[in-house]
Amino acid sequence: MGMLFLPAGVSVILYVDVIKAELLPITVTIVVCSIVVLSVTAFFIEAMLKGKESQ
Repeated sequence: MGMLFLPAGVSVILYVDVIKAELLPITVTIVVCSIVVLSVTAFFIEAMLKGKESQ
């Protein structure tokens, strides 16, 4: 399992200066994408459940 996380960890260490410089856009993107995915999933599940009830 550690073999999967090792390259990502090394990349974070190598690019820590870039990550610090772009921390706000990275954070905003993560938050917005998370909200969009959660909303789309909720609407899809709700639509699927309503369709199942009408049968």
